[in-house]
Amino acid sequence: MIPVEPMYPENDAEIGQRLSEWLLLHTLEDLRVRSAADTDVYTRLGISALLRKLLVEKHALVDSARARLRIPAPTFEYTPFDEPEFRPFEPAPDGSFKLILALARDDFTEPTVRSQKDGFLAATCGYHYGEPVTVRDTIRYFANTHGGVHAGEPRSDFERTVQRMSVSLDIAAEGWMKILPRLATITMRALEPVADRLRASPSRPSFPTIRPE
Repeated sequence: MIPVEPMYPENDAEIGQRLSEWLLLHTLEDLRVRSAADTDVYTRLGISALLRKLLVEKHALVDSARARLRIPAPTFEYTPFDEPEFRPFEPAPDGSFKLILALARDDFTEPTVRSQKDGFLAATCGYHYGEPVTVRDTIRYFANTHGGVHAGEPRSDFERTVQRMSVSLDIAAEGWMKILPRLATITMRALEPVADRLRASPSRPSFPTIRPE
């Protein structure tokens, strides 16, 4: 068996960039599958791992997959979560009532605000006892603590609340996890132009094929 051209480039950086391009295309397809309306909670949880790989990690795919072709940074469009009118779930120290946790507003995917990756990760997508919860907070919790990538100990009051109530109430976990397909929708919409450029490239990312001698 002999390799068919094109062979892999010798430059390590370019090899990594081509791998990132290939991974981005397949990761977006995986997001589409996992975001379908009929998926179960476990399948939906896997969205957090894909979003972490695309957006949050040090060498996020959204950055490394654009490098070789110098594709412009994507634009994320969404509607930040304004502080809700708190309903009487638990009394606050001052005697008022505050909602314990609110995530997954229906209008979060509406394109009223535009930002690049860092702005999107810093955007408010929920509230925990009146304190904002960001997109980055949410991805990290579901990926790093709830089991999307690995199960871990909570690192904040927000994570502790979600973890404890999810174990106690299945309906709570299912409801809060609705935020993940919404984050996926925003991300897929932002990265589709990047994916289109990669698909149209004469050197579309792929692995060499082989043929008999």
